[in-house]
Amino acid sequence: MKTYINSKKMIPLLKKVNGMGEIEELKAKFLRAYINLPEPERVQAVAIVEDKPYSWDAANREISNNTPLGTKILKKMKLLGIL
Repeated sequence: MKTYINSKKMIPLLKKVNGMGEIEELKAKFLRAYINLPEPERVQAVAIVEDKPYSWDAANREISNNTPLGTKILKKMKLLGIL
């Protein structure tokens, strides 16, 4: 098996090895972004889903609890180019 140093090349490899799907990949990207955000930034709106704004903190709650809304937020963030 090849070893990749570049993380962009590693993601497809991880999908094959770990069976990661699109949502799991988006969750991983979200968590990496979320933990690197300064705490004051986490209260800022990051996505609007169904005419409601969601902050990073609210998005984290929904995504961590594996809710359908969390999946919608992840897809919206991908569409916006955040993830």
